[in-house]
Amino acid sequence: MEIKCKYFDGRYTHETTAHVEKFKTYKGYDIYRGTDGWLYINIQDEWHYFGSVREAHNYINQLAIN
Repeated sequence: MEIKCKYFDGRYTHETTAHVEKFKTYKGYDIYRGTDGWLYINIQDEWHYFGSVREAHNYINQLAIN
């Protein structure tokens, strides 16, 4: 599936698209792997991207604390 994701380069916010497929579910959150190698999680209609499974899991664990 195609998604739109925003990223900040330090000065401007940009929007890009990525082709993703469901990779796994962790604590009720679906994690998607993009063809670009990044992992994506959709939280409250906003896509967040991560470089590793550990980073994605840590982010989800932080959500559970807050």
